[in-house]
Amino acid sequence: MFFSLSRYLFASVLFLSLSAQAASISYEGMIGSGGDPRGSVSGSVGGYGWFEDVASQVDFWRFDVGSSGAKVDIWATRSDQALDPAFSLYSGMTSVDESALDGSADFGGMVFLGWADDEIDVVGDGPFGDPGVTAFLAEGIYTLIIGGSESDEDGPFGYELHIGDWGTAPADLPDVISTVPVPAAIWLFGSGLAGLLLAGRRKG
Repeated sequence: MFFSLSRYLFASVLFLSLSAQAASISYEGMIGSGGDPRGSVSGSVGGYGWFEDVASQVDFWRFDVGSSGAKVDIWATRSDQALDPAFSLYSGMTSVDESALDGSADFGGMVFLGWADDEIDVVGDGPFGDPGVTAFLAEGIYTLIIGGSESDEDGPFGYELHIGDWGTAPADLPDVISTVPVPAAIWLFGSGLAGLLLAGRRKG
């Protein structure tokens, strides 16, 4: 009887301990409004949260893309030189336990689209730059997770996160994130048009 009661008490304490440690992911807020993702927000994060999947060291932001879709630049700039920022982009939102955070894969019902780190040169910061990417996004809700990449310090460190029109970022960004597939018909049309132009040149 004593053994059973002790085991019950131990299980109860363990459950309460895990429950106390577990916390649902919360969002800092919305970037842009009315289906227009353009806007800027600021916050502070830890020095290693994105790199080591530590939810308490990163910020979650939401933005929406309207029915026409969007081609946008997404980039972040550090306010503190000690921060090496990076971010991951997902389609959808989540409220799962923060221990489930994965900055490079699907989690919590969200689909991982890509990540950015060091694409933008920062003067005086050595080899580590700020993150940025051009995204081609279909209609929907998106989550952006930003944090520190590989810093030896805990922070918090300040940052500014931007979503803007094509060409407004401080550098030419790689086109690595897309949720808008190019229809095969467009490729076929382009190939046919190129063939016609080549034939015309040969005749000329």
